[in-house]
Amino acid sequence: MVRYTIIKFVIAIGVSMNNLRKLRRSIDCTLQELADKTDSSKSYIFDVEKGIIENPSIYKCYAIADYLGADVFTVFPRQEKSLEGLKQ
Repeated sequence: MVRYTIIKFVIAIGVSMNNLRKLRRSIDCTLQELADKTDSSKSYIFDVEKGIIENPSIYKCYAIADYLGADVFTVFPRQEKSLEGLKQ
């Protein structure tokens, strides 16, 4: 059940549209600061913001949301995608 939930989260997150940049800027946080606080690289954060990385690590998603003081689904709104064809 847990594995299925994580897979569903990663697939549903659909990072192509996220609020990361807006939330980061609302607290006057630079790309470098967020990268440092989440043990990421500046380019990784930039690529997640731009949707270049479509499926960021679930751990990074939670670390980013935690640092921004937001729920992970606020930073990365759910975008439902079909789960048909996935084996459990």
